[in-house]
Amino acid sequence: MSGFPTGASPVPGLRRDPEWFKTAVFYELLARAFSDTTGSGTGDFQGVISKLDYIQWLGVDCIWLPPFYASPLRDGGYDIADYTAVLPEFGTIEDFRQLVGEAHARGIRIITDFVMNHTSDQHPWFQASRSDPEGPYGDFYVWSDTDEKYAGVRIIFVDTEESNWTFDPVRRQFFWHRFFSHQPDLNYENPAVIDAMKDVVRFWMDMGIDGFRLDAIPYLIEEEGHNGENHPRTHEIVREIRAMVDEEYPGRILLAEANQPPAEVVDYFGSDEEPECQMCFHFPVMPMLYYALRDERAAPIIDVLADTPPIPAGGQWGTFLRNHDELTLEMVTPEQRAAMYGWYAPDPRMRANVGIRRRLWPLLGNTAAPRSSSSTPSCSPCPAHPVSTTATRSAWATTSGSRTATRAARRCSGPRTATPVSPAPTRASSTSPLSTPSPSTAGRSTSNPPWHSRVRSCTGCARCWQHARSTQSSGSVTSPSSSPATSASWPSCARTSATARRRTGPPARCSASTTCRRPPRVRRCSWARSMPGRGFAMSSAARSSTSSATTAASRSPSATAAGSGWLWRRTRTVAEIHTGTYVRPSKLELLTAWMGAQRWYAAKGYEPQLTRIDAWRLGDPAGEVGIETLIVWDDAGTGPVAYQVPLTYRSAPVEELEHALVGTTEHGVLGQRWVYDGTHDPVYAEQLLEFVRGRVHAESSTESDTVDDRYVGVPATTWTEDLSFGSSRVLAGEQSNTSIIVDTVTSDGSARPVIIKVFRMLSPGDNPDVVLQTTLREAGCERVPAVVGSVRGEWDLTAYAPGNGDSIGTPQTVHLAFAQEFLPGVQDAWRVASVAVDEGTDFTGPARLLGEATARVHGILAEALGTTPTTHDTGSAIVDEMRGRFEAAVAEVDELARFAPLVDRILAEAADVAWPPMQRIHGDYHLGQVLHSPTRGWILLDFEGEPIRPLAERVLPDQWIRDVAGMLRSFDYCGGSWEQDNPGSARPWVTATQRAFLDGYAAVSGVDPRAHSALLTAFELDKAMYEVVYEARNRPDWVSIPLQAIDRLTAGHDETLKET
Repeated sequence: MSGFPTGASPVPGLRRDPEWFKTAVFYELLARAFSDTTGSGTGDFQGVISKLDYIQWLGVDCIWLPPFYASPLRDGGYDIADYTAVLPEFGTIEDFRQLVGEAHARGIRIITDFVMNHTSDQHPWFQASRSDPEGPYGDFYVWSDTDEKYAGVRIIFVDTEESNWTFDPVRRQFFWHRFFSHQPDLNYENPAVIDAMKDVVRFWMDMGIDGFRLDAIPYLIEEEGHNGENHPRTHEIVREIRAMVDEEYPGRILLAEANQPPAEVVDYFGSDEEPECQMCFHFPVMPMLYYALRDERAAPIIDVLADTPPIPAGGQWGTFLRNHDELTLEMVTPEQRAAMYGWYAPDPRMRANVGIRRRLWPLLGNTAAPRSSSSTPSCSPCPAHPVSTTATRSAWATTSGSRTATRAARRCSGPRTATPVSPAPTRASSTSPLSTPSPSTAGRSTSNPPWHSRVRSCTGCARCWQHARSTQSSGSVTSPSSSPATSASWPSCARTSATARRRTGPPARCSASTTCRRPPRVRRCSWARSMPGRGFAMSSAARSSTSSATTAASRSPSATAAGSGWLWRRTRTVAEIHTGTYVRPSKLELLTAWMGAQRWYAAKGYEPQLTRIDAWRLGDPAGEVGIETLIVWDDAGTGPVAYQVPLTYRSAPVEELEHALVGTTEHGVLGQRWVYDGTHDPVYAEQLLEFVRGRVHAESSTESDTVDDRYVGVPATTWTEDLSFGSSRVLAGEQSNTSIIVDTVTSDGSARPVIIKVFRMLSPGDNPDVVLQTTLREAGCERVPAVVGSVRGEWDLTAYAPGNGDSIGTPQTVHLAFAQEFLPGVQDAWRVASVAVDEGTDFTGPARLLGEATARVHGILAEALGTTPTTHDTGSAIVDEMRGRFEAAVAEVDELARFAPLVDRILAEAADVAWPPMQRIHGDYHLGQVLHSPTRGWILLDFEGEPIRPLAERVLPDQWIRDVAGMLRSFDYCGGSWEQDNPGSARPWVTATQRAFLDGYAAVSGVDPRAHSALLTAFELDKAMYEVVYEARNRPDWVSIPLQAIDRLTAGHDETLKET
């Protein structure tokens, strides 16, 4: 204790005081961000225990701990998976029990968060409810066969949730949630739920805690025709819990969190006869404190206090400058909101729709101690007792407070590599809590003074105010008032003051000025101390009629000052949600109207039936464009499909993006927004490339400045060049994906363009395009483009697919994008071959080289990824798949029916012959998948496989003959397309080119594909069937090309069939 001021002697345990909460200073302590004793980078209970003396020195009466329970942490711990278990990163139950005991020994009480409204979807209750509707937990949540119930209830998180209902694929019903779709609401119409929650209360109060903050209390009950908030039955439940607590745990408190106007919140106090909560948060005061500081008038604070209704004698308001939530601007006027955005959030990135997401220090000007130090005392004149947070005390923590609170524990002394610790105050030269400690007497080097021990620091200032309030105003504040101006130079109503009843002695007055101008000189009382900052002072009404004193503003040490003994660390903040506003039409409504016309949309002719699966964001460094990628599930057409849809949001139309406009939407706060297909937006393209290269991280769609590590960029190990973005454009003519050509330059100024393929249709598993081309480049193969990197996501995609219940909850990798070098000024093999056939030019030489390149690629894949023998059963299974595809094709194109006997004979022959080994192949090989470079020769592209085949099949070993057959068909197509527009026959050209290709393949591989003629014919026929279906759906005029090919392939077998 030698490092603490002498006035901070330990308090021997708790005083028996049933009204302790009326005068207590509450301190929201984000344990994860406070003090780390294990070196893990996150705080823990033992860290809090080690700093209890410091917390006591601050003048804290009660610590409020946000959720530390078992949780998947998708909402900062407010998604609870077990109410009676501790998340291991914090420690153990015994660690918590020790924390409570050590705090009580110092006279500090502890309350925790009680999240009553909802649980995590990983909670055993929910898992049991979804899997066993008739079981004991079947009715623990709100289920419905339809999502049309309670239509009048607003969506709180309109930025992320399209509905308050989410369909559960296991139970095959919708469940209700007022917050995120992974937080199902409990069913409080079920008495068993209330009993279970009472047991949770008993568990922690038996552990010794002094109360609960009731999180999101207004939303417990749903009823048709009701708005779903502040239902009378909710108050009955709160009264029931209060009665239990009063009877079994007297002296413990309930604190209501209801982010609503005081006229509605006041009901949560109950009445003297039927009490509910001892305390309620007063939300409107908080933004008005900030408004008054910049407006330099106290009127906004006075007005909001005047509108506060009276409360029962046993109650108390809780005011706060910050907590873990956002600086919400819901309860200010539009004019005030606009002004506050201009004052505190000039950069759009600082805004969070209906609030501000900045940290306290930069919010108040970074370098001005008056602003930071004035914040805490500004709560003092309010008719309540303050609730503070770790963030406010240290001045540097988040202004949104971050529900996830995933900040690194702060370091205030020692080397930069030291384990993060909380600051420990030093002994001051004076025992007065209002005196400024002298660094020379602090027991530390004067070159590294403890910043928190000085009155000018936010911590020191806060500590002085808290001490003065507790010693001079030890009763609850009851009569707020404003002091008129005393000179023309001091703005009217620039001060607020309040008289507090002392439990003993005369009343005390606490005054605060909201102006930075110096008021007229006033006479100070004997004990008053001038507070540096924005004109704050304290005085005693009993000893002086003058109630204000001030000094000129003083400057705080720079956050980057050398040798200051501390450093700033960037913190994560909660993304501000569009609480209570609207977006019309919704994102899904926009996509429903737009997606059906896109070339990559599979269910042609159907209206999309979309469900949102997930979303993630990339940041725009300029703060002008919103970048979000939606993952949506479509149930239209023949089967469900998951799509990736990148979007950008702009506040004004962009003429160059008119062709990529998805639609416009009206936002209740932001106004009209123009929504574009992100792949066409250069802002998206630039940030996607940065993401691929590992230079930026994916951000949560619900939490700003929060990394969503389910989505990662994976830079290729074979790419070493640095790249700078220039411009971007979308490659035209693609069918199943969208490719973005990005013009980039290397560090020496050389042009090195990149092409990024954005996969549109998603399936669980590694994408073969990424895996195979990366493997080839790592093996030194020059027959594929250089690989830049890829984007990978991880989530349970199968949870949305019918019949996949067994895999629900299993994370699965999904490739989302793939970046490679782009070869400008080259043509694909289709164009090169088309020119040759049109000009009658011999193409056998290039075709032979292409056969050689194909064989080399197959050889490297076989060596790197291995081969497996093809058993008779395997071969028969492949043939059966061909037969099934043929039958499906016949059902769609009647003209194929005449080939049925011949096809059956060909496939039967293929099933009976010996098959070569299976290996990884290209899978969708044709002339359009090959580029011709004048300097490098043939370059193979797009190893994704046939889009029509499921990914689960495309990642399996296959027959290299399939690739060979695909290229033979492509040569035939090239000749057939020429015949569509020209008289004569291209058959001689096609035959010679095919023969040259096979010769080249045989020369390199040592195996002549013609030695497997039965298989080669079967694979060519299978490919031709696919082509018939494709052309019938997309280009009916071209269907004759594959039909004529089927005629030729079956001709020999037709003669044999006639002979037999």
